[in-house]
Amino acid sequence: MLCLAAGAASFAPGTRAQSVDPADQVCPRSPAGSVLQDPPSLRSQNGVLEVTFQFKTVVDVQGLARYCFVSDAGLEAPTLHVSPGDQLIIHLQNTLAAAPAGQQPVPKLRRAATPASPNNDCMGGAMGPDVTNLHFHGLNVPPTCHQDEVINTLVQPSGTFDYTVQIPSDEPTGLYWYHPHPHGFSNLQALGGATGAIIVDGIENVVPAVAGLPQRVLVFRDQLRVGPREPQGPSLDLSVNYVPVTAPALVPAVVQTPVATTEFWRALNACADTLLQLQYVVDGVPQPVQLVALDGVPIGQGTGNIQTLTQTSIAIPPGARAEFIVVTPKAGQSAQLITQALDTGPEGAADPMRVLATVVAQAGTATTSRLGQVRTTVRLTRFAQVATAPPDGRRTLYFSESAAGADAAFFITVQGQTPVAYQMGDAPSIVLHQGTTEEWTVENRTLGDHVFHIHQTRFQTLAINGSPVEDPALRDTINVPHWSGTGAYPSVKLRVDFRSPNIVGTFVYHCHILAHEDLGMMATIQVLPVGVATTSTVSASASELLPGAPLTLTASVVAASSGSALSGSVQFFDGDAPLGDPMPVAGGQAVLATQLAASGSHSISAAYSGDDSRNQSLSEAVAVAVEDFTLTTQALVIKQGQSGSVPVAMRTSSGFSSRVDFTCSVPANLTGTTCTVSPSSLGAAGSVTLEISTSSKMALNAAARHLPVTLATLSCLMLPWRRRRRALTVLAALGAIMLLGVGCSGSHPANSGTPPGNYTVSVTGKCGNDAAPITHTLAVAVQVL
Repeated sequence: MLCLAAGAASFAPGTRAQSVDPADQVCPRSPAGSVLQDPPSLRSQNGVLEVTFQFKTVVDVQGLARYCFVSDAGLEAPTLHVSPGDQLIIHLQNTLAAAPAGQQPVPKLRRAATPASPNNDCMGGAMGPDVTNLHFHGLNVPPTCHQDEVINTLVQPSGTFDYTVQIPSDEPTGLYWYHPHPHGFSNLQALGGATGAIIVDGIENVVPAVAGLPQRVLVFRDQLRVGPREPQGPSLDLSVNYVPVTAPALVPAVVQTPVATTEFWRALNACADTLLQLQYVVDGVPQPVQLVALDGVPIGQGTGNIQTLTQTSIAIPPGARAEFIVVTPKAGQSAQLITQALDTGPEGAADPMRVLATVVAQAGTATTSRLGQVRTTVRLTRFAQVATAPPDGRRTLYFSESAAGADAAFFITVQGQTPVAYQMGDAPSIVLHQGTTEEWTVENRTLGDHVFHIHQTRFQTLAINGSPVEDPALRDTINVPHWSGTGAYPSVKLRVDFRSPNIVGTFVYHCHILAHEDLGMMATIQVLPVGVATTSTVSASASELLPGAPLTLTASVVAASSGSALSGSVQFFDGDAPLGDPMPVAGGQAVLATQLAASGSHSISAAYSGDDSRNQSLSEAVAVAVEDFTLTTQALVIKQGQSGSVPVAMRTSSGFSSRVDFTCSVPANLTGTTCTVSPSSLGAAGSVTLEISTSSKMALNAAARHLPVTLATLSCLMLPWRRRRRALTVLAALGAIMLLGVGCSGSHPANSGTPPGNYTVSVTGKCGNDAAPITHTLAVAVQVL
């Protein structure tokens, strides 16, 4: 859902602005189709850039509110050039008049308002359309008063405020920007155009490929539409360096370039609400460009391998920046800079393809300003190796919405907390310690795109929608696409860097679609000084179990130094997904009783939140296999005295990795029968053979009964007479005994064999060495004939 500031007048279709607009005397704008000019520049001298900005507003002839920062020399939104280690001093003067009595909005700051002093001194006050402040987007400066603090810094009407921003000596060289950040009114002031670029110079010393190139600064802004919107039209209009590209005519701006010249373009999406997907097209063919930096940081800084990326399309959500090398057209070629059509979801803004500028190459065209030559090779240290830094914590955050229209509310929530629309003065949603890194998974649970942005630091993208990615860029802003309404929520997994000493303080993270931020999609994070190190471990009550079986997880947390019992909580994770709500730590442990429904291998970890004096910590993961298998076969028919076999098929769940051992058993009434299973174990899906051996009927007839006596008698006849008489006497007695033993029957068997009938033979498969192994028994129907 795109929520826009109210106040735009409605005009009949075809109404045109006057050729001369009095508003241009306050916040100038160029006519549609104008040739682009770089914004004016101000550069630091002897390590200091000092400027006075007047914050102004005016309503133009179309009824649109314009806002702007104008320097004491009359420059609107100048680009501020500084170098690492410089000091940026801005004397901000709010020239807006106070809203009339009775029209002041309800204060959103949950503390007593204080009278405005000459410098306000970050004491807060009432929010309203007539107050403002400055955010130095992307700069890694402290979130403290008079630097980059937007929670309590509110410059009241006719008030002044001095910013003294110390640029770190290891600040990455690239493109940053400044814009107002009064919660509830940021969208209105950014839509009005109160934005400008900051460049930390020296990128040629980090990426020598750009040394000496002509450079262009392109600042894209959006603004409210005038008049009814056509069915396929955009939700908001755009401009490039204050040259409007407005619907329905969509007359593009003009970029004049030399012929076939390599240039360095620096693109800033200063739009309040519009996502851009930039593409440079020549004769209808998208051209490859060399991406050098994103969000002010040279590509590869987080991995220690500075590089460029070849792309034909560059995603730049609101707040993001891209710096890239292009080759201008040859003579006679047609070239355009476009933003491609984007699907931002059924509740997102309409963002069709638009030509932002035609690129016209002409011989003799003067080049823009140039980058310097390489002065010294710079190896950046800020954010170094963040991609491989072991994380000290893990969290899941999610975007969500409620209601619609005038009652709409937007949320960004830490898993386990209750969604709440942010109001100034709310307690921090996240508290952690400096000197650490964390892994955050940010989900979008809505039907419209949202753009995650965090102040003061950067992150490396590790995975998108659960799939690992190799993204060498460091960012402070990233789009999280909309949910389809079914299936898994879209997500990004980020490694967030809190190692810098100057990050201590309280600052915000939010959706950088500012209409959403103003309606509550923002929260604060407090970074405390380095605390006592802790170590977390996790154990599971079973390493193998059936889906849905009970599982007990225990996290143990130990502080590096002795002292009072630890406080705080532990969030258990299955991979990146939280398991339940955070559990309190008691006696150095947190326990969670849970179930794992999905089959496969689960990586269980525990993240300790830390407390006021102790650092957060993340355990090593333990593996828990949720496994299952099924056994199937068919009935077996065997004739008595024969053997038979039948295959037993084993099918396994996804990710099954255990050995299954097989045994078999016959019922007690199935006498004279044995069973075997071969092979006796399987390590994956397959089949074993069940073999059953029966015994035949064993009946003794008369001839068989008398055969021993007959043979003995014949033997006796071969003996001498005297010995023969004695042997015959013995044989006679033996024969009498046999007759008495067998009676008169001539057919009684000595062994009846396996009795015919229907039986059930059991085949048992067992895996796991835990106290509760996974066991399945298959009943095999056997008929003996």
